[in-house]
Amino acid sequence: MQINNQILLESETRQDYVGDTEAEYAESRCCCCKVAYFTIGGFIFLGHWRRRLTVPIILSILYLLSFVVFIFDTYGTYPNLYSASLAYFFTGFFFICVIFSYLLVIIKGPGYVPYNWAKTRQRHYTWEESMKSMALYADQAEFARSTLDRPKRSCFSNEARRFVLRADHFCIWAKSWIGLKNHRFFALLCIYSFLYSLSILGFRYWMYKDIITGVSKFKYFYILGIVTVVVLGYFGSLSLFHFIKTIRNLARNVTTLEEWGGRLNEWNRGCCNNFEEVCGSRKYAICWPFPCVWCLEPLEDGFYDEDHNDRSLISEAFQNSPPE
Repeated sequence: MQINNQILLESETRQDYVGDTEAEYAESRCCCCKVAYFTIGGFIFLGHWRRRLTVPIILSILYLLSFVVFIFDTYGTYPNLYSASLAYFFTGFFFICVIFSYLLVIIKGPGYVPYNWAKTRQRHYTWEESMKSMALYADQAEFARSTLDRPKRSCFSNEARRFVLRADHFCIWAKSWIGLKNHRFFALLCIYSFLYSLSILGFRYWMYKDIITGVSKFKYFYILGIVTVVVLGYFGSLSLFHFIKTIRNLARNVTTLEEWGGRLNEWNRGCCNNFEEVCGSRKYAICWPFPCVWCLEPLEDGFYDEDHNDRSLISEAFQNSPPE
């Protein structure tokens, strides 16, 4: 999504004016969520998340369909009640964890601060303050990119129209940046997507065995199950790759953007401390693998005030949001 190219002010005071300009939006509510509609640009924010519903809806339908088809295909194929209970329990558990993790990646978000943070330098912003400080124009985006006075390890994103705290990458499947506050849930989404795909395939063993041995005949509606297995196999393999990469980076306390820039050891404080930074206190480490425990907060606030020779991510390659 391109930033509006309209110039706010052509005078010598333009730079100061740009940083003080408030965005205009219409506020409404959807259930318990605040909604902001920006007439300039014509985009909508649900809470902090920019509304991009197509991909999340398609993925949700795909996973729900795969679970329903799995139950329909395998019902009555297990040799005993114990095997059936085990299969449905683990598959159902992994399915719920996938949905929880996916929603929390979106709901939690990475953590944002306004494009003009250099002028306000606040730690916390109300929702209204965040919406008023959206970058709607090209010169506002340029103002954000040109300043070194920003939270360390942050990245300005055209898509988010704000700075992303501890920016890692933009997830095309959740239509959200992955950063400080939702990195744990992204890792959980990856591992549970892999385990769910594995269970969908593995617990069909008795069904495949009956078809191969001739105990039951192949039925045409099995084709839908085969399609879901192939699609989930792709997502599962992709998820496993991203999980390994994510855990490796979290253990070293390096983001994908920093890895691309060759900055690998600048923030490494030891494995446990690195995980605490995004997952919460190690006292609750037993809860880290469960997305239903969403109340754990990162120990880092995303500003990294300690004495580091860090100049944030100023390379132009890091400043632009990923292409859509």
